[in-house]
Amino acid sequence: DKFLSSESYWKGGQTRNLVFLDTNSLRSQRLFDTNAYVILQTDQHSQKIESKTVTQWLVHQVLKADTDGNKRLDRNDQLTLGISSASGQKYVEVLTDLNKIFGLTMISPGKLVVVYGKKGTKAASIIDLNKRSVTATQSLVDLGPEIK
Repeated sequence: DKFLSSESYWKGGQTRNLVFLDTNSLRSQRLFDTNAYVILQTDQHSQKIESKTVTQWLVHQVLKADTDGNKRLDRNDQLTLGISSASGQKYVEVLTDLNKIFGLTMISPGKLVVVYGKKGTKAASIIDLNKRSVTATQSLVDLGPEIK
């Protein structure tokens, strides 16, 4: 199946939802059942299938709540990392309550390393994109009080 996606709802310059369109059947679906969240970023991750590179997973950085109390969803709020298929189906939240994501790197087909800050510490996790689950997490070494 071939799918197209596009932002479906904007409010104040923020992406609030995504719509996915099956170009064969013309059926469409939303990523979320609500437009209350903010999607900060969506990254495509691919896998080689029969010598073709095909997008298999979408990794979404989402704000779901006003955690800093300023009455709006913005980059100061804690975020959630979620994974869906390329068609927007099977969305699963794999990391929550993150203060910041420092980087995402595909280390092998279907294995993603995420480096992030959470509750005053920095950590790295390996995520199995097929199973949509964290398989390992390790705290990062602290560089000292003068480095934030």
